Amino acid sequence: GAGNTQYVMAVQATLHFLCLVPLAWVLGVVFELGIPGAFGAVLVYAVLSSALLIRKFYLGEWKEIRI
Repeated sequence: GAGNTQYVMAVQATLHFLCLVPLAWVLGVVFELGIPGAFGAVLVYAVLSSALLIRKFYLGEWKEIRI
């Protein structure tokens, strides 16, 4: 973290409640895919989370933060 934990927290909270949970329900319950559908939602969540955090890393804004 080193002082840049707010972005990570915002990304994780947003993706958990706006992506992972609803998508797991839709795939698992609505489309009747069960556990494989829920794991599909986890895959989508992991890809989006990784993309957003990698983007933040490569932008380099975190280098400017004073602790």
